[in-house]
Amino acid sequence: MAGTEEIAVVIAPLEFPESPVSCKPDPTKPPPSKRRCGGFCCSPLCCILLGLLLLLLVGGGITAGILISKKLDTTTTSTTSTTSTTSTTSTTSTTSTTSTTSTTSTTSTTSTTTTTSTTSVSGTSGCATGSVLLTFDDLTFGPDVFIPNSYDNTCIGWTNGAAFVSSYLYNASGYNTSTVSGNVTSFNAYGDPMTMISANGRPFTLYSASMAAAWYDNLQLTVVGYRSNIVVANSTFILQVFTLSNIAFTGYSGIDKVVFTTAGGIQNPNVYGGSGTQYGMDNLLLSFP
Repeated sequence: MAGTEEIAVVIAPLEFPESPVSCKPDPTKPPPSKRRCGGFCCSPLCCILLGLLLLLLVGGGITAGILISKKLDTTTTSTTSTTSTTSTTSTTSTTSTTSTTSTTSTTSTTSTTTTTSTTSVSGTSGCATGSVLLTFDDLTFGPDVFIPNSYDNTCIGWTNGAAFVSSYLYNASGYNTSTVSGNVTSFNAYGDPMTMISANGRPFTLYSASMAAAWYDNLQLTVVGYRSNIVVANSTFILQVFTLSNIAFTGYSGIDKVVFTTAGGIQNPNVYGGSGTQYGMDNLLLSFP
């Protein structure tokens, strides 16, 4: 076997020199059992012990040779462990999407005024003719509403004219005083001037009305009639809170516009619920050609 060294153990035979001493019993000496064990002429016990010793030496040599031979026969196997490392490259593809949102901001501005603008009423087809009594009693869809243009087929536009359900303020104001028919009366909203204008200059005549001051005694009411923007009638009346005034308008025929304006007065101590230069007006009588 390659790499193996063989060791030959040669056990040479023991050579014993001839003893000059005769092993025959010497009658002049003590028995062998009494002698020291020396030389090669000894007692049987010494020979046995010596044989055992030699046997042990020979056995030990043989055993050592066998062990050395086995050791040399041992093959050392070197195992190489190869680790295979696999490198994996992961590539991530990122797609960037840009979303553009276009926002349009619209600002809506609402302008609110306390005065109702006048809407022109065009045409005269279907307009009332003859005498028309405006009681406002059919305007009952709320405590107070603005009088609509061409109310009761009169083809008249109203600015700042409103109707009021007088029962909402009980008996503590001139609104109740001015209510002649039903439970609705008209008034000048916010105490501002109230204007009536006909459609396309169609003339009308202002005859009469039942009126009272809403809050102030001695309230001054000025009524101005126009024809083609020319003043043809101008009168001032004094109104009280708890006194009904049945006013007859003189000289207001053939007009196309009339303006009711109030001023002055002193608040009546018995009213409650409000104050201002408003009036109450019911049963307004007009006529159309």
